[in-house]
Order: sequence, then structure tokens, then C-alpha cells
Amino acid sequence: MVSILGSLTIFSLYWKITKLYSEINISIKITDAIQMMYDLCQYLVDIFFVLVYGRDMSFEYFKQYIRIDNIIGMSYYSEIKLRLLKLITFFALIWAMSSVCDFTAWVFTFGWLAPFVYSIAYVYLLIKILTTLDLTSQVMQIECRLSCLGDVLLTCYCDERKEQDFVEDCAFKYNLFYPNNKVGNVPEPSLKTLDSNVTDKIKFLEKYYLLLIEQCAFINKMYGLRILLNSLSLLIDMVRFTNIAVRYIIISEKNIDTDYFPTISSLMRLLTCAAVVISLVHHCERAYRERDRIICILDHYLVMRDPSKEVRSALNVLRDLVQSRAITFHMSYFFRFDYSLLVSMASVVVTYTIIILQSIN
Repeated sequence: MVSILGSLTIFSLYWKITKLYSEINISIKITDAIQMMYDLCQYLVDIFFVLVYGRDMSFEYFKQYIRIDNIIGMSYYSEIKLRLLKLITFFALIWAMSSVCDFTAWVFTFGWLAPFVYSIAYVYLLIKILTTLDLTSQVMQIECRLSCLGDVLLTCYCDERKEQDFVEDCAFKYNLFYPNNKVGNVPEPSLKTLDSNVTDKIKFLEKYYLLLIEQCAFINKMYGLRILLNSLSLLIDMVRFTNIAVRYIIISEKNIDTDYFPTISSLMRLLTCAAVVISLVHHCERAYRERDRIICILDHYLVMRDPSKEVRSALNVLRDLVQSRAITFHMSYFFRFDYSLLVSMASVVVTYTIIILQSIN
């Protein structure tokens, strides 16, 4: 597969250089050539990491989840499957629609040969989408187990007597611990290996959280560099599609006979790339919100309830652990997956669009 894709990429680039690049704007020419070689290198890096973190390490990684779930009952398997199915269906549809529309638009404009040579870009975009979905599924695993941890804490919180009866616990009354769930639809957590001792439960939750940190470290190590290259590739794609769309819009204003189809198809592919990045960042932020929920429950437990000294000490240890060892997803320590990353990428695309408009004018 590697040799086939590499040969097709090199042949496609050679054909473009000898037959097509002389008729194309220099900025589009340069970004397209860079993108093709970059996509090939990124695919080789993906294969390398798959070989390094092969079957044995991946098997141990998933066995660790079994050990984690033996501490706390996992009630979110069906939710993970449903969310993954929705994501796969959504991205399969938008990838197919954007690729078919783009290919059709360029066939109407340039005939069959040039779009057929360019069609290898659709394969690379699919690979990038699959890589991102793979990481998203791992993020969901962490998110749902953080949710389980919060559920257990909330059960202990509800069973504890209040500190002062005249202080109304608004967070519990208005269901603020479950902003995305209706009351009564929350899975009931269960500690498989514990008795009713609250102190022991909280100490086991500390071990549970540490194991999740180890899983998160493995995810960052396995996917960090791959997603860094993947995100940069998607950013180059967005810049390239913006370049094509803007130039065709300007050409269409000067020449009435020019079709708008390439502009529309380029914008569709731009939105596809943006959706991939936004989806990944959104799921990482959901995991961060689960950590915030845990801290919120711990704060309310310490203030609104009257736990014993042993329970209070265990709660403080767990709270310090969650605050000092935050679960984060990053790209080899270069960038953290959060909403500020989306703002940075959007600013790059907007800045490049302004530069294009000024250079044309």
C-alpha cells in the first residue's frame, strides 16, 4: 500500500510539473506541490508509528482499560459506540460529497485528465480524517471514564449529610453537575471492588485517576506527532482551498463565462477540513469539562457537606491530584487541543486571505 500510494504521488507530481504547472498561478502551484510531498511524508510517519506502537503495545493499552473498569463500573459503552457511529457517518458523507462535487466541478472546467491526476488528494484527505477519528475515539474513552469518576463522587456527595441545613445546595437542586443530562437519565455508578467505606472509595478513585493519566500519556505519545503533522496538513489544505476559491471569485467577476463550480467545491473541501479539526478539539474540550466537573463536585463536597476528617483528607488529596495533574491532549507539547487552537488556525486562514486579496489588487 505504501509503495502504491508513493508511486501514484510521485507520478502525479511529475505529470503536474511537466504538463500542468506552466498554466497555473505560482502560489497555487507552490502550495499544491508542497502539499503533495507533505501528505506522503505524513502518511509514512503514520505507518512508522503504527509499526512502533504495534499490536503488543496497543493490546496492553486496551488491557489497561479493563483494569480501570474493574475499579469502577463502566456505563458509557453504548454512548461511545453511538457517538462514534454518528461521527463516522457524518465524515464519510461530507468527504464523499465534497470529493464528488470537487471532481465533477473540475471535470466540467478542465476535462477528465487533470482532475483524475489531482484525485489522489481525496485519498490523502480520507487518511487524515481516519487518523483524526482514531484519536477522537481515544479521547472519548478518557472523557467517559472521567464522567464515571464524577458519577461516583456525586453518589458519595449525595449520601453525605449537609454542613448547614439553611444553606440551599443550588448545584444539586438545579442539576448543575449534569449540564448535558436530564435528571433520572444518568447511569448509576458502582464500585466493583469496594465496600461502603467512603474513604476507601475516594482512595481508589485516586488510583483510578492516575491510571487515566497514564492512558492519556500513551495517547499523546502515540498520536502527538501524527496529529501535529495532520493538523498542519489540514491547515495547508485550508489555505490552498481559500487561495483557489478567492482567485476564482475574482476571475468570475472579470469574466462572465467562468464557472462558479470550482469556487463552490473548494469551499466545500475547506469546510470539510475545518470540520475535522473542530470535531477533534470539541471532543478534547468535552474531556476537559469532565475534569472541571470533578473539581466542582469536590469543592461542593468540602464546603456544602460535613465529611469526617479521614474523608476530608482523602478528598483534598484527590482534589490536589486532579488540579496538579490535569488531563490534556497535545501535539508533541507544541500545541494543546483547545478552542484557542481553532482561533489561531482561523487567524492564519484569514490573514492569508487578506494577503491574497492585496496581492491580486
